[in-house]
Amino acid sequence: MKILIVDTDKILPGPSYSGSSLVRWGLIKGLKNQNVDVGFYSASPGSNEFDKYDGSEIASEIGVNQVWLRQPNPKFSKEESVRKLQGPLDEFRPDVVLALGMESLEFVRNTRYRGKVGIVWVDLEFLPSLYRIYNTFIYGGACKGIIKDLIKTWNRYRKVINIYPKADFIINHAAHHADWHRRTHGKKTLYVPNPVPPLFKENPHKEVSKPARFILLGGLGSVSTTSGLGWFARHVYPLIEPNLINGEIEIHLIGRHTLRAPFVNKMRHLIYRGYVEDLVIEMLKATALLVPTPITIGFRTRILEAFRHGVAVIAHEANAVGMPELKHEHNALVSKKGKDFAGAILRLTNKPIDAITIGNNGFSDFSRQLNSDFVGSKILEFLDKEVL
Repeated sequence: MKILIVDTDKILPGPSYSGSSLVRWGLIKGLKNQNVDVGFYSASPGSNEFDKYDGSEIASEIGVNQVWLRQPNPKFSKEESVRKLQGPLDEFRPDVVLALGMESLEFVRNTRYRGKVGIVWVDLEFLPSLYRIYNTFIYGGACKGIIKDLIKTWNRYRKVINIYPKADFIINHAAHHADWHRRTHGKKTLYVPNPVPPLFKENPHKEVSKPARFILLGGLGSVSTTSGLGWFARHVYPLIEPNLINGEIEIHLIGRHTLRAPFVNKMRHLIYRGYVEDLVIEMLKATALLVPTPITIGFRTRILEAFRHGVAVIAHEANAVGMPELKHEHNALVSKKGKDFAGAILRLTNKPIDAITIGNNGFSDFSRQLNSDFVGSKILEFLDKEVL
């Protein structure tokens, strides 16, 4: 089978720790490992370094058979951009096209290609702006952008309703969003986890640090991270602050961008690390990864990061809605109330063997049914049985 992945985002696939780049890499690797002939077309890689056609060196680096990378040109009309995509479609002659997002789907549908086209995404495109409004009201912030966000939310909702029916099938990486698409559009729809490649054949996480070290991870400007930090600051941090002050535990906050001052002022005893290039060392020192995101949006790739490193997870139960594989007392400690979340932190501090056991279970689950190879096999099975 030949599959062409079409992307109009400014992200190149790669084995980095940027979630969007990593899952694109995982999608390619997962399909390649099923002996699929994969091509990759990016309309806007966002760097002049890649402003060229094909090139076996780039194709090899990304891990695909053929790759086309196009620098966005504001002088191009939409018709010209579509014409640029027609060449790779004619040359590669894919059996299936996977369009990453709504813009990519529209690009493909405006070409002469008449094969099967599916849309692949991780959330509902109108939810991020909606939750930004929610965050503003709940955790404070500038209100001047609310009207703009309301308009954006409505426009994105209309686009979802109008554009998704153009797809032959839908793949969504959040279980509840896949269910919504199935009910709303009546299309053949598949849920699979975000495709994250494995790093280790055996669990490398054999012991935890002393004092107990917990990690909060994520882009500090994202809706999922900021909502989680707001909930954590209000409902969890006050309960564990004495343990932070006396040095019994450490909580490291790792992520791009700058944390807003209100969060810093409320959580003075966290260790603010900023962006960290290599997460392997950080993960292997951790007692557990904390995922306090209290909103049911998308899929938490950071949970799979913990699983593939064999690290225990403490998560708000909202994260299990999009990821039903997250199981309390098996591969995670899952809770809804702040006191229970704080209690889980103190439990793993006092009983590190529980952290090791939960981490082992997460690593085992990831190795069997959550990694990119598993995702690739499920996509291929879905295409064979339901689409082609």
